[in-house]
Formats: sequence, structure tokens, C-alpha cells
Amino acid sequence: DDFHVQVEGTKISLNRAFVDHAESVRRRSLLLRVPKEAMKKKKRGGDEHCDYLQKRQKSAQRRKTSSELELNKIFEQILMRMKQVPDSHPFHIPVSVKIAPDYYNIVKRPMDLQTIRENIREKLYKNRSDFVENVQLILSNCQLYNGYQDPLSFKAQEIVSVCMKETERNDEKITELEKEINPLLGDDPQLAFSSCLNESLTE
Repeated sequence: DDFHVQVEGTKISLNRAFVDHAESVRRRSLLLRVPKEAMKKKKRGGDEHCDYLQKRQKSAQRRKTSSELELNKIFEQILMRMKQVPDSHPFHIPVSVKIAPDYYNIVKRPMDLQTIRENIREKLYKNRSDFVENVQLILSNCQLYNGYQDPLSFKAQEIVSVCMKETERNDEKITELEKEINPLLGDDPQLAFSSCLNESLTE
């Protein structure tokens, strides 16, 4: 009874309640109907995708930790080979100021095999470049302090040569481990992106 329609000749009059009701029905008919089950499925699918990425990241992190250990084991083996160079003992430990009082005034970045071993134990080397750089630093320091033609400089060169030879011999395995430690060097772009995203979020 709330909806009145009046007809007067050719004129039809509709009351306000009828017009409002009609407009309400029209608007409801335009609403997009999405089944609740579809919404739940969409949400569940998103959660599953998120869980999948998290599992991949956790798996990658485990591989990274394991690879770092394995890589540094290789470096320690190379270090033992370098220490086996005959008469290399002057490079096994840091230079003593009792032997060379002015050494640390001249050499600003001292390096020795004992320090390299400590770095290995602390897993500071994530790639061969950092490891080799420290070994070469022993040579450059020796040349700086003693001169290029000093017998100690030739001995330091022997140590570096052993390092380069052993690194090359383990090249394939080192490369594989470096890729697992740093996904950007690997062949999985999704894993590399996830790693970058995860590092950005944790900074």
C-alpha cells in the first residue's frame, strides 16, 4: 500500500516510495556477485603461494649456510697446502714488532696465514675473490717492506702460486658453492629475486 500509482487520463503519477524502491532494486542488480567459496579459494591460493615462497627462501638459506661451511673447508685445505711450502714459517703468524719495529708504520693492511685461518673459521669468505685477495696481500706487504728482490718476497710468491693452483683445481666446486651462497650468481631468477626482496625487507 505504500506504493501508489495514479492514472489521470494519459498521465501516470508514481509516489516517492515506489521510485526509491525501484532505484534500490536496480542498484542491487548491478552489484557483482562473487560466491563466498570462490573468495575463500582465492585467499587460500594466495596463502599457498606465499607459503611456497617462504619455503623456498628457508630452503635456500639452509643451502647457503651449508655451502658457506663447505666453501670454507676448501679454503682451509688450500691454506694447509700453503703452510706446507718449505721455509714459509715467517708468513704463518703476524709480524712481530720485536723483529721489525717499524713494520706497522709501513704496512697498513697486515696479513698472514694465521689471520686467514681465523677468517675461515668465522666464515668471512663468501667467495674466492676475498680469499685470494687476502693471500695476495701477504705478497704485496712483503714486497712493500722488504723489496721485490728479497728472498722473503720470492717465498711469498710461492705461497700465492700454491693458492692460485689449488683454487683453479677446485674451480668447478667453488663456482657451484658461490652460486648457492649468492643467488645472483646462479641460474634461478626467481630465487635471485626472492633473495634480493628478502634482504631489502630485513635491512
